[in-house]
Amino acid sequence: LKGKQLKVKDGEKTVGKGKLEADGGRTAVKIELSKPKDKVYGPLTVTLDDEVLATVTLPQPATK
Repeated sequence: LKGKQLKVKDGEKTVGKGKLEADGGRTAVKIELSKPKDKVYGPLTVTLDDEVLATVTLPQPATK
């Protein structure tokens, strides 16, 4: 898996991506998402080679 790219999508829009790297005896990736303007992320889809690996729902920010 080393060198393959993971993508994080909000609907059809890619909001983050990163390449898998060797990390000791495992493979890891670090993906940072920027804060979306004027909205919150919906359920995020994590894909590898366009195959869905997981769907993640982030907590909603507290409102004042």
